[in-house]
Amino acid sequence: NERVKRVLQKDIVQYTCELKYDGVAISLVYENGLLVRGVTRGDGVSGDDVTANIKTINSVPLKLFGVFPQLVELRGEVFIKKTEFHKINLSREKKRFILKEEYQKNKQSANFLELEKLQKQFLSNMKKLEKYSNPRNFASGSLKLLDSSKVAQRNLDCVVYSMHSAILPFNNHYDNLLIAKKWGFRISKYIQLNNTVDDMMKFINSTELERVNLPFEIDGIVIKVNEIDSQQKLGYTSK
Repeated sequence: NERVKRVLQKDIVQYTCELKYDGVAISLVYENGLLVRGVTRGDGVSGDDVTANIKTINSVPLKLFGVFPQLVELRGEVFIKKTEFHKINLSREKKRFILKEEYQKNKQSANFLELEKLQKQFLSNMKKLEKYSNPRNFASGSLKLLDSSKVAQRNLDCVVYSMHSAILPFNNHYDNLLIAKKWGFRISKYIQLNNTVDDMMKFINSTELERVNLPFEIDGIVIKVNEIDSQQKLGYTSK
């Protein structure tokens, strides 16, 4: 904090503290208020065009409301809530149980050749119904599906965490997120403005205590200098 103040030559610096959702980083590009491209951010430089699949997510607006830049990019995270993820894995487990029962029943009356075929089919179907390892991999795999109708059935969610445009509505990160919400985006309700390290530590500690009760997985907390001009200055002068 002291180094940031020194670089910016300011006595007070305002920060935002936000949860880092554990999902797939996505870039959403809007021209004249219409969604034209959705790209996974991959390594931060390049990614996959998943526009058709992104359009099936209810929390991603196809058209913006209100007043907005002619060209604007929103960056966010595609994720799945814990309850939805557990529901999907439970459903797969039930289907595996039914498959086992059917296999045990059918193999009793099968001859040697039929049994070999049954076993091969059974193992193949069981593999297809293995539990998903974690919500992040599930979200990532879902966005890569070729059939958008299947993606629509997976109840993915999306939250945006930054805005990028030649002309931004405000010169601060927090107000830009609030106006993005008015345009139709979902933003995190777990975001807080702070001026001191003590306040930031309180946010971090309280989040850690409540982490298990959050409806989604996180993999950390992001702290940003709120003022956009200051962000750019820090980006060029320090790490």
